[in-house]
Amino acid sequence: MIVVYRHINLDSNKVFYVGIGTEKRAYDYKSRSKDWKVQADSSTIQTEILFECVTREQAYQKEIEFINLYGRVDKKTGTLVNKTDGGGWLKGAIWSPERVKKYSENAKKLNNLTTYIKEHGSPNKGKTLGKRPEHIVEKTKKALKETWLNKDPEIVEKQTRTFRENNPSYKLQECEHCKREIQGASPFKRFHGENCKQNKNKINLKNK
Repeated sequence: MIVVYRHINLDSNKVFYVGIGTEKRAYDYKSRSKDWKVQADSSTIQTEILFECVTREQAYQKEIEFINLYGRVDKKTGTLVNKTDGGGWLKGAIWSPERVKKYSENAKKLNNLTTYIKEHGSPNKGKTLGKRPEHIVEKTKKALKETWLNKDPEIVEKQTRTFRENNPSYKLQECEHCKREIQGASPFKRFHGENCKQNKNKINLKNK
């Protein structure tokens, strides 16, 4: 569900922001612009949900309507600190010289990368096993041969048995109440010992 919401400065009783998003976003006061925070720091603010929309297109339309209704501070038409007219990415934004320069530089970098890929291929192209130093290739091949799946079943069984014998989690324990042998610390702790169904002390406590 997408909501259209507004933020109100209670000192001046003026709407200073209109937005869309989840209900959680409407009440998020941290990830906001500098101009928004100036308003929030100078007064108590209130959030109001204006509409609940099924689609983003409906929310965009309502956002545009309300931003147009209240007007924008940067356009000197109203009280909102919004930097766009709503309805999507950067629609109606006023571009400062610094911002124009920043986006221009980013566009040039992107264009240079696109040109490079067309002429030389992807920067990652060629970084395959065969292009690496020979000693690295041999080391990798050896490691692949020695993976668990490629080992002799008898060796795997021996290593598994050794691991379980030396690992407390796989230790074989006998329950003093039901006399069963349980492998593993976790199932023993959960179902046996003090928690065993045949623990007489536990049964007596339940009957009291």
